[in-house]
Amino acid sequence: MTYQCQDCSYQGTVFKGGRCPGCGSVNIRTLAPRQARPPLARKPYRLLLACALWLYLLVAIYRQLTG
Repeated sequence: MTYQCQDCSYQGTVFKGGRCPGCGSVNIRTLAPRQARPPLARKPYRLLLACALWLYLLVAIYRQLTG
């Protein structure tokens, strides 16, 4: 949840003690929740690329140690 101070317009998610961290006011209101976008589908080639890069790193280290 997002909160906004009505005196100084500070916005935050946590107001400790119910007071604004910017000005110390207790005049705080809750803002309407934002519309969340649906999560994007992950691309399968990213996992394949990560595995290939890790394999390349291991081969390069092995060659450096043995060569």
